Amino acid sequence: MKSYLIYFGSSDGFEFEAFDLQTGDSDSFKNRFRQFDQLDPKFLVTDNLSNKPVFGKYRIVHSGINISILKIYQCAQSNISSRIGGSNIGVALVSEQNLSFNSQNLKVLISLLEQFTSKALHDGKFKEKSFTELAQNLFQLQRNLQHQISFDDGTLTNANLNGNSVFVTDNLNDSTLEKVNSIGQSFLRYYVCSDLNFVQNALKTKVFSYYREKDGRFIPSIEFDRIIEEEERKRNRENNKIKEQQAIHFQGPTTSQASQEDSSFELKNLQDRIDKANTFIARQDKKIKRWKLLFFVTLSVFLGFFIYKTFVVEEKKEVQSVSDQREKKSLIEFNEINKLKDYIESKDAKKLKDLSEFLKLLSKECGQDNKLDSIMNLDKYKEIIQDYNLK
Repeated sequence: MKSYLIYFGSSDGFEFEAFDLQTGDSDSFKNRFRQFDQLDPKFLVTDNLSNKPVFGKYRIVHSGINISILKIYQCAQSNISSRIGGSNIGVALVSEQNLSFNSQNLKVLISLLEQFTSKALHDGKFKEKSFTELAQNLFQLQRNLQHQISFDDGTLTNANLNGNSVFVTDNLNDSTLEKVNSIGQSFLRYYVCSDLNFVQNALKTKVFSYYREKDGRFIPSIEFDRIIEEEERKRNRENNKIKEQQAIHFQGPTTSQASQEDSSFELKNLQDRIDKANTFIARQDKKIKRWKLLFFVTLSVFLGFFIYKTFVVEEKKEVQSVSDQREKKSLIEFNEINKLKDYIESKDAKKLKDLSEFLKLLSKECGQDNKLDSIMNLDKYKEIIQDYNLK
């Protein structure tokens, strides 16, 4: 009977590569089972990279297909999309014999998945759009795989089988898996997962039988919850009973003892009030000191600004004003000297022989008629005139 190793996932849409464990042929499975989509998870669909791996076992006996499937898969992001939910990567064993759901086969699947993910993924995302070539290379390392797989006795049948069931457990030992297999035989598909939150979220959108492990047994979720609630109520009753016994044991102290306890309580209460009052006063004192410090700092800044503006800025203005006046005086002097030189060069000035007459004409030229004495730097002008031989 034929057995196959299959690599599957959603690198660029769902695809799978199947290999005959005896011949290594990669086409025989697809030729026998056309349009085979049973490997693509549609029930417990991984939707987060944090989801833990899921094991599953199927039995398919209809339309000429008579096989059992044992698979493991986890979440993986598609190569062409940023969407995570619904994408997956996994490996499966498919056989015409009844594959055993035991620790030996699960260890084989775990090893195969680790090899596949380490080569195909980077940060949880497929590196390439297709993993066909990678799957072929990986299969070359699994030539003796068929000798590591175990099978159950008996023929495959789907008579009187229910739908889906999920078992939540962290234990993958032979004892636990034997109990899972015993209950799972009545289901068409059954899964094992240790991710309780993942299973509970799937329960909101899918209908399935949900089992949890307790004291070495797998119990349906409804019964499990009922047992947990009953145990909680029992613990509460026992705790309440212990508290009542303790209260009875310490009940009824003598009057003097009660009085002493009351006085002690009142003193403690009074001391607590005093401590709180002292704490409050200390906090208020700190606040007042902070406000005082803030006031003095603000006042110092204001006074510094005022002194700076009054003395430094004003002094700068006065110095600037004196400098401006000097520049203005120099400019006027420069203009007047230039006018004097220009006038000396004129024909009318050269005809004059008397210095006083020349200076009168000069005063008119400078716009200061009859105000000869007000002409700035008169002595300089006389020196200039003498240089031009005007006497």
